Amino acid sequence: MKTIIKYKRTVKNPWQRLPFVSSNPRAKAPNWNVPAKGGYFGGFKTGQFMAVALLKYQRQDDDAGFLEKVVESFMRRYEMEGGSAMLDKPPSEWSEGFKALRGQYYGFFSYLGKWLHYASTDGDNLDNTSEKDIETGANAGLAYNEKAVMAAICSGKFQEEDE
Repeated sequence: MKTIIKYKRTVKNPWQRLPFVSSNPRAKAPNWNVPAKGGYFGGFKTGQFMAVALLKYQRQDDDAGFLEKVVESFMRRYEMEGGSAMLDKPPSEWSEGFKALRGQYYGFFSYLGKWLHYASTDGDNLDNTSEKDIETGANAGLAYNEKAVMAAICSGKFQEEDE
């Protein structure tokens, strides 16, 4: 499996080190620089791991403006992938990139939603998830073959690894 998403470990700014932040601050969507690959289900998994990266970052840095940076980049990426014009089509006609970005969006925010719930109770243990675990999991999502996943779901053989 090819590694596409990586932490930028030599960069000094903690935000800029994150794997979903572009090295180019002038990029059209600098705070969501994740390839739109892997279809919806791969995107969902990648989005979840990028949420873990954000939560781990938040523990280390008091930057209160982190989430709106990501949301703004998601909005820009949505338009770049076809936006409302894609939603006017049946899902079977959506582009691979649009499906993947929707998966990333839903994976990212559903995971953050769980953490908002956990924040008021116990929560998972982020300390047990290494940067390597995040990279490996996110890249596994990018490598998903949506047709194979759909075939597995239809046959009843597909199960999420970690709910």
